[in-house]
Amino acid sequence: MGRWGMNELDTADTAVLTWFLQYARTRYPAQREGAALMGHGISAVPELSWATAEVAASGVAGKLPPLPKEHEFTPSDLTSGSFMSTVSLGQALLAATVQGSDPFDVIFFDQCFQGSIDILYEVAPAARYLVASPNYAWLVAAYDKYITRFVPTATPEELATSIINGYEGSLDERHPNAIFAVKASEIAGIAAAISDLGDALGRALQAGENERIAAAVQQGQYVDTTQCSRQNLQLGPPDELIGADSFAQKLQESFGAGDPAGVYVAADALRNALQGVKKQVQTGSPYLAPDEFWDYRDAITLLAPLPRNTPALVAWHASIYRDGAPFAARWAIDPTQGVTVTQSLAFVRDGRWDEFLQAWFTGLTPTVGAWCNYIPPEQVLLPASESITLTAAISGSDAIHLTWTPADDSSATEARLYIVAPNAVSWRVADAFPISQTSVTLTGLATGDYRFGLLARDAEFAGVGRSNDLTVTLPAAPSLYLPWVSR
Repeated sequence: MGRWGMNELDTADTAVLTWFLQYARTRYPAQREGAALMGHGISAVPELSWATAEVAASGVAGKLPPLPKEHEFTPSDLTSGSFMSTVSLGQALLAATVQGSDPFDVIFFDQCFQGSIDILYEVAPAARYLVASPNYAWLVAAYDKYITRFVPTATPEELATSIINGYEGSLDERHPNAIFAVKASEIAGIAAAISDLGDALGRALQAGENERIAAAVQQGQYVDTTQCSRQNLQLGPPDELIGADSFAQKLQESFGAGDPAGVYVAADALRNALQGVKKQVQTGSPYLAPDEFWDYRDAITLLAPLPRNTPALVAWHASIYRDGAPFAARWAIDPTQGVTVTQSLAFVRDGRWDEFLQAWFTGLTPTVGAWCNYIPPEQVLLPASESITLTAAISGSDAIHLTWTPADDSSATEARLYIVAPNAVSWRVADAFPISQTSVTLTGLATGDYRFGLLARDAEFAGVGRSNDLTVTLPAAPSLYLPWVSR
């Protein structure tokens, strides 16, 4: 068997992924083949490494790049702490398909944020069709609907279309989403059109038309990449990914036909290149943020030119979105630790969108920013999920005692407590408990406002029970009592 079952395998090692895919194709030959990459996804990341062996040996290397580490399904290995970058993923898929000469019929990114031109460009040679979601990809796992369509007589286009139809048909307005299918051979043309648009925007920038560009950026459609921002779960700047088609449309409206820089013509060419993308859309209010309405209807995304003075801690993807690797970067969590970008993204190397972004932003220092913990798409609740009542009481000057009603669902196996601490900008997992536990006391807390939420999960990681969203204020002085407020 070679590798299988003999030793602990590093699942973030490109050689392991390549071997597994080759083994599956050899062991189970078929006329139609697809590869589904499941788990928590992040936006495109180049190849990164620690600048010194001493730092790598210190044990903190597992924190780079920053991921929602409490979840096991990010593109990393739990044992080694290693990580598979977008560059490595492309290399693994290319090797598994004999350098693209024997591509999969469909590669399905069953993950969040995989609909960017950078990810698609990296993996396009390994498939005939690509399926991805630009924003959140709720864990639907409707494989019973997909697999039945994989028959020898189906074309790759029909297979990809059946996936996006089955996926979107499993959602409701509490799980808004966009998902699309694109012919892999069309990615190069789309990428070239984006490069040409970057050239035109560069000319417009030199002519002082930055206000027209900024207006189009502001009005474009975004996906929610700012788990580290106070704009969490809102679609708009400072999210770093913007829909390519909606952005091009807004540029046409902002510049008008016949502009000297050729922005209108380049935007029109990009929109024409995107015509072959098939998409399905579900709008609505995400259960994670019921007061927000998500109306994202675009497909492929690209890195957005946010306000020109945006700091690198916010636009950190843009700060390392450059050619010329290897080059040094700083780590936002600990700037004293050196980080090196060892390989740039393929579209950065081949295209010119990065050149426009470097001209657009003013003085971005290469930075690897913080990817905050977030409420993950694994929290899709089953239709019959129950309500859990979460209450709190202040205990002394630095403690909060939380109590919740038991989960009645017999399938529940675990309760996870989520928290937003004072001055934090997004949720993180505070702890996980046996389903029989119904209280906990958190000690050593600083004063300020805390938000809590509890989720009961079954063995398949689906949410079968959810609590109310609870806010508790820990008073600044021991003598002052402030009651908690439930929102």
